[in-house]
Amino acid sequence: MITLDSVKTYLRIDGDAEDNMLRDYIKSADIYMHTSIECFDELQQKAIQENSNLVSLIDLCKMMLIAEWYEFRTQQSRPDNSAISYMMTKLQTQGMLLAKEIELQKEAENNED
Repeated sequence: MITLDSVKTYLRIDGDAEDNMLRDYIKSADIYMHTSIECFDELQQKAIQENSNLVSLIDLCKMMLIAEWYEFRTQQSRPDNSAISYMMTKLQTQGMLLAKEIELQKEAENNED
């Protein structure tokens, strides 16, 4: 899980002058993941339950998003980050697969009735 302290360590920030902005970035990263990845909550919960590497991938992707927003906050444009794009594609694929799995489980339950 991403915390303010973990973000500050990742970004090598010592003071607390930017804490509110960093908290906003953390919230924004969560919102970004929820709106970009189908069944994100279920995917994250399943990854936690299975002690999957996806937990680390989710956290790293959030951290990299926050770092990018922080580092390029004063610029009009920012370079494309292929690492974030790759991770998001991987997570989106996992989300779609899980959505399909949930759909099939519901269909099976309905057929049993």
